[in-house]
Amino acid sequence: MNENEKKIAIWGSGDYGKMAIRYFLSKNVKIECIVDNDKNKWGTKVNGIEIVSPGIFLEMQDIHLYIAVNVSIIKDIETQCDEMGIKNYEAFDFRLYSERERLISYSSKRDMEDVVLYHALKDVNEIFYIDVGSNDPYERNVTKLLYDMKNASGINIDPQRGYIDMTNRERPRDINICCALSDEDGELELYYQSGYSTVVQENVKDEDCYHEKVKVTTLKKICEKYCEGKEIHVLKIDAEGSEAKILAGADFKRYKPWIVVVEATNPGTMEDSSEKWEKVLFDNTYEFARKIGVNKFYVLKEKKDLIREILAVDSLKEKYCIYHAELFFE
Repeated sequence: MNENEKKIAIWGSGDYGKMAIRYFLSKNVKIECIVDNDKNKWGTKVNGIEIVSPGIFLEMQDIHLYIAVNVSIIKDIETQCDEMGIKNYEAFDFRLYSERERLISYSSKRDMEDVVLYHALKDVNEIFYIDVGSNDPYERNVTKLLYDMKNASGINIDPQRGYIDMTNRERPRDINICCALSDEDGELELYYQSGYSTVVQENVKDEDCYHEKVKVTTLKKICEKYCEGKEIHVLKIDAEGSEAKILAGADFKRYKPWIVVVEATNPGTMEDSSEKWEKVLFDNTYEFARKIGVNKFYVLKEKKDLIREILAVDSLKEKYCIYHAELFFE
């Protein structure tokens, strides 16, 4: 009988138990329960799976038990099982967990936009992206994982010269453009507000912050210059309130990114802002796939099979062993 056919339980609800849980869930194996000696945890759940006492588990029938605890106490748990008469058990082999592909996520630890895109495009070669509001080429960056792990390349657009200078050094395969995007060419005032720098006057929180004129062009003109004959796999937009005008300045008839990711909240809040621009995507045959954190993901109708590959964060944690560069930013 293979793992998918037999009933299993996990002994351990801590970090080691969660590793085993993620492994079996990634293999689509149903876990009947989690066993733990800590009575304060009984009746609570991990990943929707109830934690029960060893006594309750003893009453269950034909369930194979995997012990997933620190190596220093495995023998104690095995002795406890023997004394209770639990015979159908074994120590979980953590080498199985480490077989999952290891990824370093550079974007938000909460949202993991880069891992979402990595998984959705896992079978695609020569990925090409357009990152509008690319910001730092490393810190909380959405395309660095693709650049590093998939040998992807693309266009990074940001009006802040310092970020583009860094990107030129760190992304030699990419086209890096220092400008803002809107629905027409011209100039706009850029207000520097740490992670919320903006060209939208109503989103300026401090009128006394440093500001300067920056060049503005359209996504259509960027694509005309750099994307003729290219398949665009990802368009990501994070522009602190400029999303509607940026999308209005695109030509989705000629240039059709497979996946469009747009920050869908008003700057600095969790208030949804997609009603201001979502119709542009729907009118150009995009379908909504999933909302993850502050972002909404859309898929071109012609590529709608990708919708099922736009996974929630918890599902990605089950499939990959993910480390977060965000932990080292400070």
